[in-house]
Amino acid sequence: FETLLTPVFDHVGEVQGIVGVAVDVTESHHAEEALRESEANYRAVVEGTDDAIFVLDRGSDGLFRVSFVNNAFATLTHMSLRRIRGKLPEEFMPPRQAEHATRRRAQAVQAGQTIEFEEEFEYAGRRYDLVTRLTPLFNDASECYRLIGTNRDVSARVAAERAAALAQQRLLTVVNNAPISLWAVDSQGILTLLEGDGIRVTRDAPTDAVGRSFFDVFAQSPPSMRDNVRRALAGESVVGIVQIGDAWLDTHITPLLDDSGVVIGAIGVSLDVTERRVAEEALLQAQKLESLGVLAGGIAHDFNNLLVGILGNAGLARAELAPDSPAVPILHDIETAGQRAADLARQMLAYSGKGRFVVTRLDLNAVVKEMTSLVRVSLRPDTIIAYHLAETLPTVEADATQIRQIVMNLVVNASDAVGESGGVIRVSTGVVWATRAILNGTFLSPDLAEGEYVFVEVSDNGVGMNSETRSRIFDPFFTTKFTGRGLGLAAVLGIVRGHKGAIRVESELGAGATFTLLLPAVSPGPPPEQTAAPGSAALAWRPTGTVLIVDDEETVRMVTGRALRLFGFEPLFAVDGQEGVDLFRENQDEIVCVLLDLTMPRLNGEDTFKAIRAIRPDVRVILTSGYSEHDATARFIDKGLAGFIQKPYDLSTLRAAIRAALEGVPTVSG
Repeated sequence: FETLLTPVFDHVGEVQGIVGVAVDVTESHHAEEALRESEANYRAVVEGTDDAIFVLDRGSDGLFRVSFVNNAFATLTHMSLRRIRGKLPEEFMPPRQAEHATRRRAQAVQAGQTIEFEEEFEYAGRRYDLVTRLTPLFNDASECYRLIGTNRDVSARVAAERAAALAQQRLLTVVNNAPISLWAVDSQGILTLLEGDGIRVTRDAPTDAVGRSFFDVFAQSPPSMRDNVRRALAGESVVGIVQIGDAWLDTHITPLLDDSGVVIGAIGVSLDVTERRVAEEALLQAQKLESLGVLAGGIAHDFNNLLVGILGNAGLARAELAPDSPAVPILHDIETAGQRAADLARQMLAYSGKGRFVVTRLDLNAVVKEMTSLVRVSLRPDTIIAYHLAETLPTVEADATQIRQIVMNLVVNASDAVGESGGVIRVSTGVVWATRAILNGTFLSPDLAEGEYVFVEVSDNGVGMNSETRSRIFDPFFTTKFTGRGLGLAAVLGIVRGHKGAIRVESELGAGATFTLLLPAVSPGPPPEQTAAPGSAALAWRPTGTVLIVDDEETVRMVTGRALRLFGFEPLFAVDGQEGVDLFRENQDEIVCVLLDLTMPRLNGEDTFKAIRAIRPDVRVILTSGYSEHDATARFIDKGLAGFIQKPYDLSTLRAAIRAALEGVPTVSG
């Protein structure tokens, strides 16, 4: 109650009583308490929120000025109400920001309702990302008399979003520019992510792959790839290399788990390791070929030593017989068989890369043109051969005979591939800059340098080869021909190895084959000095003196000794290099020439040569070997070697080499 008490006085001024009026103000009291509580709540909300709140009242001049700000606004802007009350907002904003604020207020008034926007603001030299809400209030005359605004600082969220966007952009940049594919599936195997143009398999996938089943999109991939995804969806992390088409992918697949540990999908990262895989296979192939080459070279070397005995003894026997002796035809057949065996040994040496080369500077166009008529005779009449030769080519350093053999082998193989129905064989030449990627796709490439190479390419439209055949075509004695010996392409590979070149094979079943020979181009300049051939010896030449034979093969020693006696020399035998040095020291005054084998126990040919020359520098030493002159004499250049004889040799070759050495005619370069 609201009570009014009034005293009642008598005529002398004394209080006679009290008149009281009591008014029931319960309702108004409750209303005032509610108002106070509401104001307290309002102030608690306004001052307790993290949002910056401001009120702008419109003055008689039509401009909006600050009438209220809460503590959060003061904290954000470093400006209290006392400092900015009655001021225009533009007075404490940078010019560009003030322009935006004016425009936004006009938008809110014009819209007649709350507007919200996100912009970057600057207060007290610090930038903020703020979400601003402006609410206009209108009077009965529909005039906006007040604007209530809030600023919410979302700088942390925006920074996180920007960082996430930047990280995603960096990831996509890596994925799209590196040989990486990033993909994910849900628990049902539906693709939810597929990024990365670096891998051929994903580039070949349809553009709408996301949202489709992984097992449908990659239905043509190897079963192991699909099985790996199933294993990952079963909760297993899987790592493995799979081949899809021509690509090799190193793939890591990890299951995705929810908070309770249930598999909800899988994510995979696939790295294209095709180039590395090809390089590794090329290296393994080169190592295999090198091992086989060492074996073939060793066999050919020993074979040649045996052939020295066979051919030498046959020649000696013929020299002792009358021309009409019935044994002469038999000896002739022995010599013919021996020469064929020597040809086989030469092919084995060619495969090992240690064949006999006479290296000159060649124009490959000229070599190919020279082969035209000879090749034409070797082909079936219904086979067409087309030449596409470059107008000009750099020269190469090569053995013309060996290069002709390569071209002949490749063309004959192409002819066999097109078969009796006939076909087209293309022979092309040109120049290519061989990068590491190109060389990695060839045989014999691991140690070759990038650079300019001259090529001869032989292609056909024949039956082609599968991958298994392609991997074995250069193996010795491997052949797909019923009557073939399997040494043609093996010898080709050896010749290419000996010339520091490479060979590329491209073929698929039913799509023909292309063989490309790459030889390093050489800079223009004078041709290298040529090795002089041993002169022919006249049969009437009858020398004298002692010839020291240093060879660990008894057959070679015996047959060479008989031949030397036939010529008029006295042979002296040493079974190894050390014995050769000892015998030379004891008989140096009588020895006119030394026949020195390259490969021997105790002391090899090179060390034996040095020791003998140290005893008598003017002695004539002829090197003998089953390997080629180029390989055998490489360590003797400019050291005074008098000659070289490649095994197997006949009597005339032996006689000519000794005579040339004794008469001072050099038969070895340098």
